[in-house]
Amino acid sequence: TTLAAMAGTLDAASGGRLELGLSAGWSEREHLEFGFDFPDPETMVRRLERYAGIVHRLLAGEAVAVTGPVESGEAELGVASPQTGGPVLSIEALTPSQMEVAARVADDVMMPAAAVRDIRAAVGAIADACDRVGRDPGTLGIALEVPVSIGRTHAEAQARADAEPLFRTFGPPSEVGVFGTLEECQERVIQLAHAGVTDLRCVLPNSPDVHDVIAQLTAMVMGSVDVLMPNAPRSR
Repeated sequence: TTLAAMAGTLDAASGGRLELGLSAGWSEREHLEFGFDFPDPETMVRRLERYAGIVHRLLAGEAVAVTGPVESGEAELGVASPQTGGPVLSIEALTPSQMEVAARVADDVMMPAAAVRDIRAAVGAIADACDRVGRDPGTLGIALEVPVSIGRTHAEAQARADAEPLFRTFGPPSEVGVFGTLEECQERVIQLAHAGVTDLRCVLPNSPDVHDVIAQLTAMVMGSVDVLMPNAPRSR
């Protein structure tokens, strides 16, 4: 209820532009530091599904009976999300059980690019999870979290990537993300789109000229968006 209240307020303040992502959590130390247990993966997945369902319903404006360490009865938000049905909800998923949770309660499934070796196989696994829970795969967005470094030259893109310490966590853009000149990056985006990815969550280098990266990133996906459709003919 606390998270939903914070998200609803932020969504209202930003004019209905919030997208919310949830993860089961990967760090045992983080859980234990906050006084939580760190259960087995299947228990974690069940907890995530319950948690995501409650948050999603609260943000959609429903009153939800919430139980926890303190019985609180029915909860509802004082500030509802201005978006119909609440903000877009993403669930980070890599395992079949996590994908099933996303298929049951989320708008998008989100995968970190560094953890996905075969995009087409991952997209196929998500479609299988949708089939198992009775959802049309076409109604579930597939988002990929990618490190991005674009430059007017290959050397400029490499310099921006080398200067960003955050990429040590997400993986080098040249290996797992979107990297290179605008043309090389557009080629990569078309590749991902044709494999079934519908959204890119881009992690950008925190460089003084990041506005230039944003401008090139925008140019890369604006205009001839028809080429991003799977099986579409290539743009000249």
